[in-house]
Amino acid sequence: MLREKLIFKNTAQKMKSLVIYKNLKEDPVLKTLCEYLEINQKEDVIKDKHLYYDFVSKLIEKSEELGLSGNLYCKYILSLIVNDENIFSMMCDRREGILDRSIYQVALTDINNILYILSLPLEKLNIDDELLPFIKNYYPIKTLSPEDENLYRQLIKAKTPEDLLNQLALYYRNSGCGNLAKYPMLKFDMNKGIVGIKNYDDVLLDDLFGYKEQKEILLKNTNAFLESKPCNNVLLAGARGTGKSSMVKALANTFFNQGLRLVELNKADFKHFAKLSSILSERGRKFIIFIDDLSFEEDEHEYKDLKTILEGSLEKHPANILFYATSNRANIVQEKFSDITDDKHEYDTLNEKLALSDRFGITISFHKTTDEEYLEIIKSLIKETNITIKDEELKQLAHQWELRQNSRSGRTAQQFVKSLQSRII
Repeated sequence: MLREKLIFKNTAQKMKSLVIYKNLKEDPVLKTLCEYLEINQKEDVIKDKHLYYDFVSKLIEKSEELGLSGNLYCKYILSLIVNDENIFSMMCDRREGILDRSIYQVALTDINNILYILSLPLEKLNIDDELLPFIKNYYPIKTLSPEDENLYRQLIKAKTPEDLLNQLALYYRNSGCGNLAKYPMLKFDMNKGIVGIKNYDDVLLDDLFGYKEQKEILLKNTNAFLESKPCNNVLLAGARGTGKSSMVKALANTFFNQGLRLVELNKADFKHFAKLSSILSERGRKFIIFIDDLSFEEDEHEYKDLKTILEGSLEKHPANILFYATSNRANIVQEKFSDITDDKHEYDTLNEKLALSDRFGITISFHKTTDEEYLEIIKSLIKETNITIKDEELKQLAHQWELRQNSRSGRTAQQFVKSLQSRII
């Protein structure tokens, strides 16, 4: 009994002594566990059932959310250190990881303490023998990707603290840390910073039909960006439903393993770009700032903020940031008739509005889909389904759908095929 109490005491102390991985102390699962250990290290206290069940409940909920299997206690703590944003993981992300020996040694001390925490015998905690097998050998509804499963398998096999820390450093350097390691698409929130988009669009370039020339230009520019060669901000402008946004999203999925991330920026946050730029400049990934459906009405003035962001500031943009925007019109700022005048002041105003489009070094135009392209997209999409239909009937139904939707585009084609699959038409 005394040995059990000592283990509880030491585990709680080592959890509280974490320095680099201090965020683990605030994790709700480990916080509950620590509270349980502190109460039960006293000889005259009977085990607190409420805290124990609270700990198990939180552990299972988080493990289901993350898709963890096997020994939940071990896997969950490993997931925390893998995804933790701290001074060590950030330095590794910037490819400076093990160069600073002082930071490395402090991180190594933390890893020693974490390994002790991991060695906590769960059977000593247990006041319900029926729960223990589930915690030690759990099967979630959602599972990890093969890549993540392999990562945890390798970390569990680490024989020494140095081996574990070096494996973590390698992972941080190759994949980044925190949300940037998990998500190809993110968004900026002034209060929360960079937030991962969990249910992101997993579209790939091969899923997009047509617009071969446009796709090739975008790929060349993106490849140049990833290779740190000269490249340009890009404006994708043209007819709605032609796949402009999907093409940019597909880049994030295609080049995720090469370190590319897509960060969505809304008009309302243009004035906060300095903060976003500061955050991203400290990371070792490449970032496309994505501004979707960009347009301004005549009474909106955020376009001036965007002009400054793109090219008008004294401060040079970080080399790991590029801007891609989509718009349904080439002249992003809505002109009014009064802008077209001989008055010098009004003429300057018009030039100022048109100048925003010029700040994008490359403008890729997307024309309205022709009849032939529309049908070709539909036929390509149908090949991936079990739909059997004669060409004449398909052509007739597709034309009727186009008229009903008052649109002919790649998006309309996708909607038509979905309706065919569900027999709505």
